[in-house]
Amino acid sequence: MGFIEDTKTYTLQGLSEALGYKQARTVERLLEQINCPVVRLGAKRLVSGKQFRLAVEKQQECFNTSLHGS
Repeated sequence: MGFIEDTKTYTLQGLSEALGYKQARTVERLLEQINCPVVRLGAKRLVSGKQFRLAVEKQQECFNTSLHGS
């Protein structure tokens, strides 16, 4: 997996490449599943590095909670 910086904003295609995916649509579906906000600006779709990290952390927290039954 690539390194996503909090201080940067990524296009969907750029985020896809950083994460090692070939198609942006795959990453868009993943972002929807983890409730990461995607901003549509004309034809571009933008994702905040910080919002991405927060969404991933929240997803991991939910997963860990469900594993431990707490």
